[in-house]
Amino acid sequence: MFADEFNLQLGQEGAKQEVNFLPVKVLKLKDGMASNVEAFLEGDYRKHNDNFGHVLTTDIIPPALSHFSWKISSGRLMLCDIQGVDCTYTDAQIHSNLTSMNFGRGDYGEVGMKKFFENHECNEICKMLKLDQGERFSHPSFFSSGEGLQAAFERIVLRGVDLFVKF
Repeated sequence: MFADEFNLQLGQEGAKQEVNFLPVKVLKLKDGMASNVEAFLEGDYRKHNDNFGHVLTTDIIPPALSHFSWKISSGRLMLCDIQGVDCTYTDAQIHSNLTSMNFGRGDYGEVGMKKFFENHECNEICKMLKLDQGERFSHPSFFSSGEGLQAAFERIVLRGVDLFVKF
């Protein structure tokens, strides 16, 4: 959801760069345990930012993608912990300040979002997409209905995931 919309809006602004995420499979093992599996990503693997606001590279796309995800979700979700090769990313984390959803142990909610913005300086991509550094935490609502929220959750979490391939 975030990457597709980010690419669409970048394209509308004339940028040729696109971001992608590796598809994930969730394997259900014979013992009932589950495990995530992704294809090997060959190349110069870099961790660009983490889930507690630290910026680890000078690449301007990952922090803009984090800021963008926060903006299009009306301040309720933020994609972070962006890492991968070039603009193909893997193993990202989502922060959520929704009490009805949690995206795992790395979901630091609003604390993680605030930490991101404490270290974030809007760059050329943020400016191109009209992301405003001053608008932080001013959005009062997310989606108008529970159905809309559930649909967004499914698109974010399940896009590209083949659930329970048995081994």
